[in-house]
Amino acid sequence: MMRDLISVPESLAYYDCAHMGLVPKTAFDAAAAGMAVRGRPWLNSGADALADTLRKQVAQMLGADAAGISIVPSTSYAMAFAARVLSPKEGRILALAGEHPSQILPWKRLNAEAGVRLEQIPAPREGNWTQAVLDCLDDDVSVLCLPQCHWLDGAALDLERIAGAARSVGARLVIDATQSAGARRLDLAAIRPDIVALSGYKWLLGPMGVSYLYVAPALRDALPLEDRLSSMETQPGWLDAPDNVRYPTGWKGAGQRFDAGGVLNPIQLSIACEGVRTVAGIGVDVIENELGRRNRALIAAHPDIPFGNRAEPSHILSVGVDDLPFIRDAMTRTGVAASIRGRILRFSGHLWNDDGDTERLHDLLSIIRSRTC
Repeated sequence: MMRDLISVPESLAYYDCAHMGLVPKTAFDAAAAGMAVRGRPWLNSGADALADTLRKQVAQMLGADAAGISIVPSTSYAMAFAARVLSPKEGRILALAGEHPSQILPWKRLNAEAGVRLEQIPAPREGNWTQAVLDCLDDDVSVLCLPQCHWLDGAALDLERIAGAARSVGARLVIDATQSAGARRLDLAAIRPDIVALSGYKWLLGPMGVSYLYVAPALRDALPLEDRLSSMETQPGWLDAPDNVRYPTGWKGAGQRFDAGGVLNPIQLSIACEGVRTVAGIGVDVIENELGRRNRALIAAHPDIPFGNRAEPSHILSVGVDDLPFIRDAMTRTGVAASIRGRILRFSGHLWNDDGDTERLHDLLSIIRSRTC
């Protein structure tokens, strides 16, 4: 059974992967092996090999080349890189209203420092974010910073369609795939974005502190955020004369070039590799299709509940709520773990949720319906 993959008590129905994914049990052993290596620093940690494996795993999942994948600590780091590298001097930056601060704040800083206007597109009444973006796109737009799905309710965007329209007006496309990579198919070869950021601790079932940055070939000569030795080419004997150190001046290839300092940690990388391996072993298409099927069944079973994005439910299901103390108490009583973001209750389960979990979720939704409908 899929539930055997993770460690969750039977008394809890975990529907909160959009907050933090569960690392598979096999990652516990991988972490222990990484810890054992860390405890013997006189040995080769194997971190470089783990990093290379991870690049290949993530690249294959995203339909990208491994040379374009860098390992960074967070989406906010990757977005800061995007804002600095693209750094438009004119035009508008388009983003969605209500999106996660990690996606928005670097552009706000750019707005304050360079005067480039950040425009956050209001939520469309009919829920069609794709059309809302296209309606705002013109030749005055320099950068679009968009998710594959909105982090609050999972409402999807057609990034391939948007990307084509962006190229037609010369706009750059930055994608935050944190809330979709590992749960929705994302084909970078088809979309051809400029930069992609994604955290590894949600749908990629990895640890906090390991995230990923994809950089398109045309931008791979850019300067990284950090000047770090491991990202640079050193000459033989560069440290032979301490009073005349030959500091490196050239950079390695794109993947290593943009790696952040401190990420080559064998413990974290071991967990991350196991998480991505687990997702790939199940198959992203399988995960996407099954979670969509389950959420459609939930919507059908509770027709009176005003779910968001009910026309095209994805891996995330949401409902607007008002009485937050009541909702939190109901979650505790039914044993359901989910997220409240503002006045949105967000459910984000995975394939390991079993019939017992589903029953708990139905109980919670029935309580919500009795209170709100």
